Amino acid sequence: MKEFVKNFTIAALGVVTLFLVIQMPEKETETINGSHPTPYKLEFYEQAYKGVSEEKLVTKAIFVNHHMLFPNFVAQQLNAIRSEEELTVILISPNHFYAGNGGVIASKYSWQTPYGDLNPNLSLISKLETLGLLNVVEEPFKTEHGINSIVSFIKKSIPNATVVPLIIKDNANKEQLVNLSSELSKIIVGDAVMIGSFDFSHYLPSNAADFHDLQTISTIRNFDFERIEKLDIDSKGGMRLFLQTLNLIGHNKFVITNHSNTSKGTGNYNYIETTSYINGYFTSGAIEPDNNTTVLYHQGLDQFFNSDRFNDKRSPEYAFTKSERLFEFNDVITNTMPGEIKFLDLQDYPIAVGLVKRAELVKEVYLFPIEIDKNQVKLLTKVKADTILANIATSSKVDQDIKNQIKTGHVIIK
Repeated sequence: MKEFVKNFTIAALGVVTLFLVIQMPEKETETINGSHPTPYKLEFYEQAYKGVSEEKLVTKAIFVNHHMLFPNFVAQQLNAIRSEEELTVILISPNHFYAGNGGVIASKYSWQTPYGDLNPNLSLISKLETLGLLNVVEEPFKTEHGINSIVSFIKKSIPNATVVPLIIKDNANKEQLVNLSSELSKIIVGDAVMIGSFDFSHYLPSNAADFHDLQTISTIRNFDFERIEKLDIDSKGGMRLFLQTLNLIGHNKFVITNHSNTSKGTGNYNYIETTSYINGYFTSGAIEPDNNTTVLYHQGLDQFFNSDRFNDKRSPEYAFTKSERLFEFNDVITNTMPGEIKFLDLQDYPIAVGLVKRAELVKEVYLFPIEIDKNQVKLLTKVKADTILANIATSSKVDQDIKNQIKTGHVIIK
C-alpha cells in the first residue's frame, strides 16, 4: 500500500509538473514592426565605393558627412571599418527638423537598403528607453537624412550589423546626454562602433568655412565641452553625446582623414553657401591639445553692430540675414584690430578679418571683404572679393610673398 501511494504521488507530481511546463508562458520576444526606406538606389552606393582605399582603421568611432554631394567620403570611412562581425553600430545624427517628442529619439524599425534590411538592436534600444534615456518615435526618421543617407553604407560595409539610430536636438537635456553617454560607453568597449553623422560649417564661402572649422577642430581635439555651443556645426547635442562617450573610455586622440567643403570638392569657389566636411576617427590615448582660438575683427560695420534696428534678428531691418553665420560662431568678435596685423592697409573697406591665435599670438589671417547693399551686410562672391583683395595687396607695405597671400584671402604669419 505504501509503495502504491508513493508511486501515485510521484505520478501525480509528474502530471502537475508537466501541466505547469505546458502552461508556462513563453518569454516575449520583441519584434520589428515596420521599416523605413532609404533614398538612393544600388548604383549610387556602388559608384561611391569605386576607388576607395582598402586600408583598414582600428577604431571605435568615426565621423562621416551626410551631405550627399560627396558620398565617396562616406564610403571611404565605412570601408575603413568594414567587418563581417555582428557589430552594434551606434549612429548619432542631428534632428534636423526638431521632429518628434524628446531631445533624444530612436527608431525600432528596420531600414530597407539596396544590400538588404539593416535591423535595429531592439534589446539595446528598449533598455535605453526603459532607463528614460531616449524616446522611440518613428515619424521623424521618414525624412531624417542624417540617418537614412548613412544606413546603406553601414549595411554594405558591416553586413551583419544591427543599428541604434539616435537623432539629437540641440536643446536636449545635458544631464540626459551625460547619462546616455555613460550607458553607451559600456557598449562601445564591446562589439560595437559609433558613427557621428555630422556636417560642419554651413552657408559660407570656402575660406570662411575653413576659418570656422579651425575652431571646431580645436574643440574636438581638446574635448572642450563648453566650447561646443560656439561651433558652426549641425548637431551640438550630437557632438556633445559623441565626445562624452569617447571621453569615458579614454579614446581622446582625433585623426582627420579628410577635410573639405563644397567649393574644394567641386572646384567652384563662387559658392557663397558651402557645407564643410571633417571626416576622421578616434583612438585610445590622451588629449593632444590644440591651442587655436578664433577672433573675428570687423571694420566699417559699427553702424550695424551698434544699432538694435539693424542687429536685432526680430527687426524687419536686420542687416545680417546674408552673413550672420560668419559673425555668429567665433571665440571672440571685436572691432579693435590687433597690432600684429596693422601692416595690412585695409583703408576704408568694409571687411571682416578672421584671426587665428595660438598662445595669444596671431598666426593666421583670413580676409572676408563685404559689401553693403540696401543696409544688408553681404559676403562677396569670389570674383568680387578677389578684386578687393588685389587692391589691399597692392597698397599694403609688405613683401611680395605676403602680397600674394593677401590676394588669396589667407595670410600665414611666421
